[in-house]
Amino acid sequence: MSTPPQDPNRERAIADAKAFLMTRSNESEPSMYDHLSDMLVNVLRTRPGNALDLVPKLSNELRHDTFLPEKDSLKEDVPIPSVTPVATLEMSNLEVLKEANNDVSADDLLMTAEDTIPNLMDFAEVFESGGVGIGREEVYRVFTHLKKLSLEKPYLAKIRFFGKIFGLYNDYYICECELKTDGEGGEEEEEQNIIGADLGKYGGDGADSPTGEDGEDDERDEIDDDEPRKKKKKGILLDIPTEDMGTGTNLKTYYVCSGPGQKWNRLPNVKPDQITSARKIRKYLTGDLRAPVDSYPKFPGIEANYLRAQIGRIAASTTISPAGYYAVPEEDDEDAGIVPLPEVNEEYEPAAINELFEAAMSWVHHSSYILPQGRCVWFDPNPENKDDFDDDEDKDDDDTSSKASEGPEEPIEPETGPALLSPIAEDFGTGGVRAWSLRRTLYILPGHAQAVIQSNIWPGAYTAGNGSKFESIYVGWGLKYEREQFAIEPPGQQQIEYILGPGMTEVPDPTPEDEENAKAKADDEDDADEEDGDDDGGDDDDDD
Repeated sequence: MSTPPQDPNRERAIADAKAFLMTRSNESEPSMYDHLSDMLVNVLRTRPGNALDLVPKLSNELRHDTFLPEKDSLKEDVPIPSVTPVATLEMSNLEVLKEANNDVSADDLLMTAEDTIPNLMDFAEVFESGGVGIGREEVYRVFTHLKKLSLEKPYLAKIRFFGKIFGLYNDYYICECELKTDGEGGEEEEEQNIIGADLGKYGGDGADSPTGEDGEDDERDEIDDDEPRKKKKKGILLDIPTEDMGTGTNLKTYYVCSGPGQKWNRLPNVKPDQITSARKIRKYLTGDLRAPVDSYPKFPGIEANYLRAQIGRIAASTTISPAGYYAVPEEDDEDAGIVPLPEVNEEYEPAAINELFEAAMSWVHHSSYILPQGRCVWFDPNPENKDDFDDDEDKDDDDTSSKASEGPEEPIEPETGPALLSPIAEDFGTGGVRAWSLRRTLYILPGHAQAVIQSNIWPGAYTAGNGSKFESIYVGWGLKYEREQFAIEPPGQQQIEYILGPGMTEVPDPTPEDEENAKAKADDEDDADEEDGDDDGGDDDDDD
């Protein structure tokens, strides 16, 4: 008996029907094929007598049992970390505080740090009311991190939060410190790890040095960084010496970190040539202290040095206080190379709040002005004592005679700047913009308002407070205001390769006629010389 032939269209229709039944209308529900299969399996397993009547009930029960609701966002199983990164940093700070004093809570320990660190939370509200600052939460995290620094560096007498400078990849949190004068140890060991402190003239690794190998320079650059470089060039000292730590531009010490909880890095002392070079360039910071500073003119250092130079310029220009709060001592040591430091006036009486945000004469600078030379105290590059110069090379007699004929060199006019505690009303603006803007935090209740003074020369520098309490902060990109488009310094005059003279001046080539005339003239001269020689010989014979 032969089987009937199979219809290919029928098999295809069955496959299409099965595929249709296996499709799902909703991801949370089973397909029709699965539902009918489960229902038939249930009927065959239970074998009820009225199976046809129980089909609707069995279908509803099966749908109820296999229903999968959509995920609830409130009950969704989302992995939540036990400790967030910010909390981890905070816990590390608080653990250090608790280890320092186990008998005192962390909050109480923070509140007892007023002698070293001012309470930033008091000023956070003032800055926030004036629309300035970095927020209370971030201020508190910075406050705990500053306290951690004070415990790690016991030789720091005072610590102040300077501000925050933005970078392209990382930001800089900066604190301004004063070292103790009792000689407590610790800072000498730290000086060996200061980033950018051991840079030479070219301010980089071996690739930036003249040789390009291991940062070794020529013998002419092997000098002590603490001593001024002395060269003989008409008796003028070319390099200006760096001011000592605790004086002038290096009066304060600065630490920076990339965020609360990160490592504090001490910035090197700033040098005069770094300040003068920073005034000629305009460059954003990257956030890496070891990054090179690619600019023209070339900056003598890496980003750590450039950051320190910008901080010094900002601090010298924007650190202000109410008039009369500080007083200059009577003894003036500026002639000895030391700028007198202002002292708190014990007889100071706070001015009325209306005067603080209405009159620019009510605020003064209590930081020393940085001269164009890059120092706070003028240094004469042409001292009268000529013995200070190196005598490695002997002078020729011609040089000595020329020096004697030139006579003594003319003295250089000393640079001067505004006096200490000069009012901010005397500051010059730029491009028609005033140097400072004054406003109040409240206009409805003037008696409870705080004065906010904003620098228009250094955008991001603010000082807020009243007559008795005030604080300065900087939050910006670390760049000075420029109304016009910044233009780099043009290249200097090219060096003269040779001196023009008779032997170096180009002359036109002679013509053939000129050559014939010159040849004929030379022949005539030769004939005349021969005739003179013959006459001399005849005279000699007569003498014999």
